[in-house]
Amino acid sequence: IMRPAGGTTRWEAMLFPFEKVSYDFSDCNYLSLCSTPLEHALTITGHPCLRLWLELDQVDTCISVYLICKWEGKQYYVTEGHCNAKHKCSQEQDADPMLSLDGVPFHSFQRADGFQPDSMPKPVQVEFSLFPTSFQFLAGQSIELLVGTADHLHFGTEAKKGDQEHKKNITIVQGDAMLCSLQLPVDNNVDVGVEASDNLV
Repeated sequence: IMRPAGGTTRWEAMLFPFEKVSYDFSDCNYLSLCSTPLEHALTITGHPCLRLWLELDQVDTCISVYLICKWEGKQYYVTEGHCNAKHKCSQEQDADPMLSLDGVPFHSFQRADGFQPDSMPKPVQVEFSLFPTSFQFLAGQSIELLVGTADHLHFGTEAKKGDQEHKKNITIVQGDAMLCSLQLPVDNNVDVGVEASDNLV
């Protein structure tokens, strides 16, 4: 059974303005993909973009991911993203120029543009962006990506079918022409001459 992040999420902080965002990943059992500690500081500003190749047993499958700063065994929230695998990423030339951003995957979310149960390829390529952010990873810290199914604790529509969501099988495929990737919007204009210390996180 998938266990999403707990604590005070960005969604709850918007409802309760005196609560600060404070995620708790201690009980979260999402798949963890973690880098080695960074040799140099890295600043990102914009939309991180994720591409996954997935084997799914159901078309209507929600994917939730968290981008994490990991340091000395602790996990610090950076941003997150959510997408239903049935929403096919539109080709760049088909993207609505009024709604799309350069380099950011675009979805129309129209039923006609999505995958249908009898037409979904196996494996399927899922592309989506995470919420925009500006964050500096310091030397010695690691970049972690947590990947799981629907966050039924924080999204009401999924809470109603949480049991069904837990039974969905997802396999991440990697190899040959099917390359999974996380593209970070690196800001090269920031002077990064610091290392991680107790008072910098």
